[in-house]
Amino acid sequence: MKIQVEVYPNEYVRLMRGRLELTQGELAQRLGIARGSLTRYEIGESPVPEVAIRTLKRMAEEVS
Repeated sequence: MKIQVEVYPNEYVRLMRGRLELTQGELAQRLGIARGSLTRYEIGESPVPEVAIRTLKRMAEEVS
């Protein structure tokens, strides 16, 4: 059974990183961004770019 919930983009990044079992550094490298940028996305300090959300969705689908 699937349950859908709404989460903020920064929460989505953090949740997907956990699901993918990646460190901030590993995920940042795969996204082609600095680790500090990823940290700012996760804490809500910077808006998460749409391209990062799409890439995370694709990565999650690959491990499903």
